[in-house]
Amino acid sequence: MVIVTAVVLTRRSGNSVIETHGFEPVSRNSPGLIVSVGLRCDALVRRCRSQCGREPLSSDVRFPCRDVLIRPPTKRSSTLHTILPYWRKELIGYRVIARSKLRTTTPWPIRLVYAYQKMCQYLRRIRRCADLWYDTYMRIISWNVNGLRAVVKKDKWNQVFEAGRGGGEPDIVCLQETKAEADQLPEEVRNRPGYFSYFDHSKGRKGYSGTAIYTKVKPEKVQYDMGMPALDSEGRLVAAYFKDFVLLNVYFPNGGGGPVRLQYKLDFYAQFLKFIEKLRKTQKNIIFCGDVNTAHHEIDLARPKENETHTGFLPIERAWLDKVEAAGYVDTFRHFFPNNIGAYTYWDQKSFARDRNVGWRIDYFFTSRETVKHIQETGIMADMYGSDHCPIYLDVDLRA
Repeated sequence: MVIVTAVVLTRRSGNSVIETHGFEPVSRNSPGLIVSVGLRCDALVRRCRSQCGREPLSSDVRFPCRDVLIRPPTKRSSTLHTILPYWRKELIGYRVIARSKLRTTTPWPIRLVYAYQKMCQYLRRIRRCADLWYDTYMRIISWNVNGLRAVVKKDKWNQVFEAGRGGGEPDIVCLQETKAEADQLPEEVRNRPGYFSYFDHSKGRKGYSGTAIYTKVKPEKVQYDMGMPALDSEGRLVAAYFKDFVLLNVYFPNGGGGPVRLQYKLDFYAQFLKFIEKLRKTQKNIIFCGDVNTAHHEIDLARPKENETHTGFLPIERAWLDKVEAAGYVDTFRHFFPNNIGAYTYWDQKSFARDRNVGWRIDYFFTSRETVKHIQETGIMADMYGSDHCPIYLDVDLRA
């Protein structure tokens, strides 16, 4: 009898963090760790489709097949340090997600199929149970749509709901600058099948600001304000309280339009930091995302020198982001990719800046420092169009 363990290896690659499914046979004469990079062996994929009733879950299905036999760990080296020489610096995670007992007479390709089937069954089972939802990955997408009705009209609406892991649906979608009240949206947008949806809108100026959250799991509580009416009237925040974390979807003000609006932006910044610091006293895992409307460092925009005196890159605006990080919140993208250049989330449409990648990174996922260890993947979906912003995403596993 041999126990085949399905594992997930996590490594950095370019702008993303990639997972690879592998199988670790454990027996008296264990040959080590077998990693099937991409699982593109046709027979294996066909078997998975027929027995599991779905496509392979790994995001690595794009990669060519490469089964690699790794020597067993020794006293001087662990398995983690013997996985592919060119992965040594990239590997950032290793976890077990399923086990299967098989007879030793079963051929190895069949053992891998059985182990993969077991893994798929495990993932489907915990997906069906809301109480165990946190036992698996959760993909959160954030996108400034610059007008939700316009995105729907341009037929760019469904793409974000097809951007989950492996081409599936994301668990949570956060939208900013929706510019609409809920009753102004089509029924299929207001109540998307499979999701609970929550909207906030500007209470004064119509067709302005606005935020929304779509989530597959119903939150325990939803909040639309920070407790300061002067800053809560523009529909800039939806906070969803889940069992193990709080997610805040925020559309921070733009400082353009003169000193009054710049001061409004700074006041909103200050109040928001107070708000999440108060939350942090009772909530360990805090995630906030959205359009912050400020590039933090010179690396975060294409032309920093030319924009030093423009809102969005003013020293006083950037200083607030310094305070956020000093308070213990982590810019997840820069945490994983501190030196990545040319990674932007906003481009001016009038000057066709996106064609030349003259952009700004002003959309963020921040997490409390305690939550960083749960991050599995993060990145920018720069190839998704429909707005002057592109979506960003964060994969977290609160069990990790």
